[in-house]
Amino acid sequence: MISNIQFMRAFAAMNVVFFHALGMALAKKMNVTALATFEGWGANGVDVFFVISGFIMAYTVHERQKTARDFITSRLVRVVPFYWLITTITLGLAIAMPRLFADLHLSTEYVISSYAFTSMSVGYQYPLLSVGWTLEYEMLFYILFAAGLLLGRQRGAMLFSSAALAALAMMGALDWIAVEFCMGVGCYLIYRLGSKRNFRHWLLIHISGWILLLLSAIVDFQVHRAIVWGLPATIILLSSLFIAQNSNKTIIMIGDASYSIYLTHLFVLGFWFTFFERFFPIINGDAAVFVTVVVSCFAGVLAWRYIEIPITRWARERLNALNRAAPRPTSIA
Repeated sequence: MISNIQFMRAFAAMNVVFFHALGMALAKKMNVTALATFEGWGANGVDVFFVISGFIMAYTVHERQKTARDFITSRLVRVVPFYWLITTITLGLAIAMPRLFADLHLSTEYVISSYAFTSMSVGYQYPLLSVGWTLEYEMLFYILFAAGLLLGRQRGAMLFSSAALAALAMMGALDWIAVEFCMGVGCYLIYRLGSKRNFRHWLLIHISGWILLLLSAIVDFQVHRAIVWGLPATIILLSSLFIAQNSNKTIIMIGDASYSIYLTHLFVLGFWFTFFERFFPIINGDAAVFVTVVVSCFAGVLAWRYIEIPITRWARERLNALNRAAPRPTSIA
């Protein structure tokens, strides 16, 4: 088991939460001192997620010999039910409390495109659930990967989806952040080639990746995030495959719950920063960020355990029942 992947997922989720928590603290003019240097830096959690996603898709399809249908079905069951639930909650709150969602201009097209993972492609900046913009990239990657599986074998799918994303980025149809999926696929291909070799220097490479990522908090490299964050994320992921695997159960659990943490944390942050503003205005900004990150992760783990897992299991069981009930083709003798 490559448990270091779960560590990276945990880091990515917590860093996105940290990014938004720090942004809220600064927006509310809280006294942020120690953490001020990291303003904007936590956004790299998304880049880490994208690199991981590229690796996981390649790993899953190649190791488990999945067909295009199996692949796209498993991804839809994994991603869609919980995302639609949280999007529906967002829509309900926007209708019930429009003052809290003053920036949203609800329309039928906007709502439908948010559920269909196409809001940005039809001209909106973000979907209803703002963090869902990353899932629109994910869904495109899934579609291209599945198309590649229809055209050829597993490695053909990896090359096709990577080439298609790179081509779309070069044409300006996609942001270059999409290439980070290709970086993850590349990590898997190197992993397959080197999985039986003993590399003594991977730990040093791993540490170097973290240093590069941390360095971006204090140095403005003036290059695209796919380089300043995507490249260190790729180095960290690749090297993590060859070093000792993490066995901390708490970190692995946070990694397992990373999707729930990612989708729910804005609700938790909004509640707690409103609470601090009204009832505890003297709280230090650094402390507020720390507390809200911890609480958001805890709430996300609960959402994962009691909502995401059951709803995903229900969707998978329903799909299996439909497949069993579907008439099978009969041969004509």
